[in-house]
Amino acid sequence: MNQSFSEFLRSGGEGEFLLRKSTTGMIGRRVGWSVKNALPNYSSLRAAFEGQLGEAAAENASMLLAALAESYDPLLEEQDLPNIDTATNETLAVWDQRLARIRAEWHSHPQRLRPLRLAMEERLLRSYAGLINEIRQRELGIEQYTWETVGDERVRAGHAALDGRVFRWDSDGERPGEAPNCRCSARPVPPDTGIGVLGPLGLLDRFLGTLDEDFSAGLGVRPQSFSERLRDLFQPEPGVTIDGEMLDIQTQGDLAVAFQQLGDAIKDDPGAFLDLIGRYGEGFDRLASVFGITNAEALMTAAALAASGAPEALVNEALTQSRSAIDRFVGGTATSLVDIADAIRNIPNIRWSDIRRVAQALYADPSALPEAMVEPFRERIAVGDYAGALGYALPEVIAGVAALGRVRNRAEGLSAPEELTLERLQTDPDFEGILNAGSNAPRFERWINQGGNVELMPEGHFRYSAEIDVQGQRQRVSVEYPEGYPDFTPFMTHPSGVRSVEIEVSGHSRTDNRRANTEAGHPEWGSSPPAGWVWHHVEDARTMQLIPLEINRDFYHLGGASIARNQ
Repeated sequence: MNQSFSEFLRSGGEGEFLLRKSTTGMIGRRVGWSVKNALPNYSSLRAAFEGQLGEAAAENASMLLAALAESYDPLLEEQDLPNIDTATNETLAVWDQRLARIRAEWHSHPQRLRPLRLAMEERLLRSYAGLINEIRQRELGIEQYTWETVGDERVRAGHAALDGRVFRWDSDGERPGEAPNCRCSARPVPPDTGIGVLGPLGLLDRFLGTLDEDFSAGLGVRPQSFSERLRDLFQPEPGVTIDGEMLDIQTQGDLAVAFQQLGDAIKDDPGAFLDLIGRYGEGFDRLASVFGITNAEALMTAAALAASGAPEALVNEALTQSRSAIDRFVGGTATSLVDIADAIRNIPNIRWSDIRRVAQALYADPSALPEAMVEPFRERIAVGDYAGALGYALPEVIAGVAALGRVRNRAEGLSAPEELTLERLQTDPDFEGILNAGSNAPRFERWINQGGNVELMPEGHFRYSAEIDVQGQRQRVSVEYPEGYPDFTPFMTHPSGVRSVEIEVSGHSRTDNRRANTEAGHPEWGSSPPAGWVWHHVEDARTMQLIPLEINRDFYHLGGASIARNQ
């Protein structure tokens, strides 16, 4: 945008003119400009936005006082709230920068300036509201918050699932209002909130967070008056001690209820329980032991099963084992919960959905387990005891999840696919424990030795490529394995126009072929697919894709048929 020196002086703005003296006088040119000068109504726009920030701050103050005031003595008042001037000034500075960019890019289309500015301000306001909410809560000593949505049809499905759940401010993960256009908020959990609001995991999280890392837990006899002892027929009332101090009755009762309800909480949200173990590990084990949990590792097994989508009966079986002395022994030593917790803390880009992939791979091929564990693992699988089997394999499951996290973390820095070589697979620690792309997928080493290629994609999954014969023609075929399963969508090219159908999958080829043919409008195909083609069972155990036989055969995998048979 052009502006004369006299206009620059009159506007009183922030900018820079370079002046040079010549024989004919002074020559000046603009080398910088300020949005303050370029927009004649800049001051009023900035003041209006600053007013909106003030309204957001006042609204947040009202919410916090309503939720927290009575939890403090003396009562919390507005002047007691932490100062947010720095956050306000930084937000205004960002407003200046973004408005300048909008003006620089769109000054030739003035009709676009206002809607772009309003959209920018709306996003900034949401970010500001979330920021000052976190600042104020954390400086007030609030450690936990409840995720709240606005409750309408526009709420993301993922955020709707978080509504009402309790989280810690110091935990990793997305915050309410962080995602683009997110209207969720974080409501503070007062220090005196009970289990009815926190839930068992939230209450255990809060209690363990108040203890020293090396706290001791034990059982004692609660002091009673003579009348209380007489009332209880002189049966001593047991009491839980922490570092030798008896817990008050209310706290002990809340913790007892939390452990009583822990099984349902694990089934509802296994990831939250695994995160809890990641934070407290051995501390959780010590506390659980005085509330009747003699095998806390079985709770880990239950959470792993729940996260992997196992039937509820198997999860319940593992939960039952948490109160019995069943453990995994290798060479006379047990795998400790603290070791598992340490492993969880070191997992980058952790996704508890990866447990399903790792567990299924071990069920299909337990050779990755220590030799002493393979036979008992297979024995448990043979009788349908998947809970017991996973108990033997839990350290390997956690290691597998960690390996997937490392690979995903590496992929984030890629701008193009990274080819894997045998040397890289054998020497690069990021690929330690990664043998293939998913359950029953081709082993990387064997695939490469046979002349194929394997690549890590920027999205975090793998792609196999090879020269194969397809429909009588030699061609190079590449198949990606997102989430460990092959994506055969590009190969649904049957001349009839049939691509895919959805059926009730039985897991038996002839039955499913007949159902798929009928659903595709070709009952005349009978119980077989067209010659040279195959109905591929997708992992959702519902979708069938019609693809060339050779591609389905050579790019092998764990298919939906196997999944359906084991459901």
